[in-house]
Amino acid sequence: MTLQAEIGPTVVALGGGHGLAKTLQAAVRYSPAVTGIVSIADDGGSSGALRNDYDAVVPGDMRRCLSALTTEDSLLARYFENRCTEGVLASHPVGNLLLATLTVHSGSFQQAIDEARRLLNVTSRLFPATQAPVKLQAQTSAGVITGQVAIEQQKIVHSIGFAEPCAAPASAVTAVSECDQIVIGPGSFYTSVLAACVVPNLVQAITESTAQLVFVANITNHHIAEDATFDLEAQLNVLAAHGLLPDKVISPKDDDVVSASGLIHDPQKLGVALAACIDR
Repeated sequence: MTLQAEIGPTVVALGGGHGLAKTLQAAVRYSPAVTGIVSIADDGGSSGALRNDYDAVVPGDMRRCLSALTTEDSLLARYFENRCTEGVLASHPVGNLLLATLTVHSGSFQQAIDEARRLLNVTSRLFPATQAPVKLQAQTSAGVITGQVAIEQQKIVHSIGFAEPCAAPASAVTAVSECDQIVIGPGSFYTSVLAACVVPNLVQAITESTAQLVFVANITNHHIAEDATFDLEAQLNVLAAHGLLPDKVISPKDDDVVSASGLIHDPQKLGVALAACIDR
């Protein structure tokens, strides 16, 4: 355990999208020191458009994490997720535009994230999974497919990687190396969860870490490739093939982690389940 052990475990969560946001909301309920490592491989929607325009900004998943962690009751916090409805900015969330603008003017996505954290009173640390935007590349039944959106349209995905060399920021690697618990999932299995975890220096840090590795399984398989045959056992086999061997698995079939809607994880319930993993 780290020096934080006297007041609670240190936790690092990796992934992207809504799934990582729920995990971070769960983790802050039992950990005083939470770090999120967020995939920036998204190439669709507002993030994709901003990426094409600026060639350096993929803010969507980071925006969701900031929104999930904010404790600020301010105008910015209330409208951070709101999307513009007219003109050239139509469909862009306010948070994406803020992160993109701060990145362009500061020259650093990390500085933009840290400033947004300050404005939103987010105490958890957040890092992008790669130092620059990357293109996901997958081995599929149709051959090699490049790009997050294109990969999500494939029926069978064998493995995931990147079209170009990439590395995580040193601070993200250090966080993984020094924490007590690493949490991966839930979320789109290949394009969010693995997209963050298989960055070469991150997966090395995960495999070398003495921290407990927990996999949070999805409630339903919403990826096209994740049909009824892509069950928990199949997912664990894919994780193993990518060098990831969880010590604990939280599955909605075995754990009380589902919200009242039955569609998403409940952060409070998930926090209880994750904290219990530490005590086992």
